[in-house]
Amino acid sequence: MAKKSNTKYGSCQNSQCMNYGMSMPIPQDGNCPMCGQPLKAEDDDLDSGNLDSGLDDGMSGDMGFDVGGGNNDKDKKKKLIAIIAGVLAVLGVVGGAAWALLGGKAKPEKVTLDKQTIELTVGESASLQATVTPAEAAAEAIFIWKTDGEVVTVNGGQINAQQEGRTTVTVAIEGAEDVSATCTVNVKPAPVPDVDVETLSAAETAIELTVDSTKQLTVTKTPAEADEAIAWTSSAENIATVDAETGLVTAKTEGVAVITAKTSRTGKSVAVAVTVKKAAVKDGGGTGGGKGGGKGGGGGTVNLGYGIYEGPTRGGKANGIGGTIRFTRTYSIDLKKATGETVEVNAGDRMINVKMENNRIIQGQLKRADGSQKWIIIG
Repeated sequence: MAKKSNTKYGSCQNSQCMNYGMSMPIPQDGNCPMCGQPLKAEDDDLDSGNLDSGLDDGMSGDMGFDVGGGNNDKDKKKKLIAIIAGVLAVLGVVGGAAWALLGGKAKPEKVTLDKQTIELTVGESASLQATVTPAEAAAEAIFIWKTDGEVVTVNGGQINAQQEGRTTVTVAIEGAEDVSATCTVNVKPAPVPDVDVETLSAAETAIELTVDSTKQLTVTKTPAEADEAIAWTSSAENIATVDAETGLVTAKTEGVAVITAKTSRTGKSVAVAVTVKKAAVKDGGGTGGGKGGGKGGGGGTVNLGYGIYEGPTRGGKANGIGGTIRFTRTYSIDLKKATGETVEVNAGDRMINVKMENNRIIQGQLKRADGSQKWIIIG
């Protein structure tokens, strides 16, 4: 066996040092010449008898390494081994982790999201927070966010709902794409905004029915897409009732009732006057009937002084339901008993569906010459 060298060897234990893991002669101060940390002495000196003869000057020459400068073959071989160990250390210990070669301090092992499912409506947004394990890898981690389809868009963890549907948002880490996490996103359609009624009009503003007959009333909403509900009411259900939802009117007994349609939110309304008559009208059995009404019953014409009445008469006076008055001069209709107001009419105005008692107006629908209308009930 060859004589052992007196040179002592050691290795640097500082993982941040370029000499980490390399075997080198221990200097007098016992520290690594690169980082200054103490070297760990090797327990066994290398024996030339345990080395292959290929680790000789010829081998070192073939490899292109200069291992000169030693006092004997043992020193040369130790230096060569130190070089080989350094290369293996760089390739195996320092460079074995691809993440470290890319500049990271630690390789990410796991990424998690703070939410596994998210519920949104179109137009809403939400955010996801990603966490990396181990914590030492977080500072160097660059997140890659992606989603499939067009249900949402994602930017740096910010999710924006675009359309109704279901999708998955995935986060991975640049350089370690096998480390990823997912979140399921469900997007519901945005609620449809209310459309209010601007105007409400009836197909008919006055109708006549006979007892026990029915009539379907209809109204028109503007704009057409208005979604307000319509509620129907009757001013005199003993005379005519109305289905609150459909507007179907049923005549009950003689008289006049006002059917009103009203919107649910804006309170827009329109009224329809309903005059109910008997199914068969008897003539009363008297004579006359022409102008002046004559005696007995039937229809006729009566000069009221402020207008001309045409309709049912009895005893020469305006009596009954369904007549018409054509006003020939200005006249005030006293409504104080009903509403506390007085309505003034002018020549050219008309009143239809009039109910009269001995030439006195009880109720009727006033139609003015300018086209305006008003339902009048005196009582």
